[in-house]
Amino acid sequence: MLAAIMLVACEKQIDIDVEDMESQVVVKAQNEIGTPLSMSLTYSRPAYGSYYIRYGEDYFTKITNATVTLSVNGATTETATSNGGTYSFLHVPQPGEVLTLSISVPGKNEVTATDTVPLRPNITDIDTSSA
Repeated sequence: MLAAIMLVACEKQIDIDVEDMESQVVVKAQNEIGTPLSMSLTYSRPAYGSYYIRYGEDYFTKITNATVTLSVNGATTETATSNGGTYSFLHVPQPGEVLTLSISVPGKNEVTATDTVPLRPNITDIDTSSA
């Protein structure tokens, strides 16, 4: 009985202001070597509460007023062109390049990410005979 009383006493209410949740910038990109870089920018949706979407509207609100820049190996800088929330570069990534992406959305903190384009795999001695 003492354990039951102790478990009930551990209850703590956490207040969440559903109406005051600020949306975040979401970057969605799936790129590959040999094709120009592109990505879409949207705002996140509330995790709690109700969220109404009218018929024909986008599930996520597109960001059309961002400034997106790309730096290649710390030197070349290119600004993306925007087409309705999709941002594209002319640059075609090559294996071993170090790419730095900077995204600036009005009213939000600037975000920067850096990564290296992976090398192509070296595959040898392929055996396609069946056992």
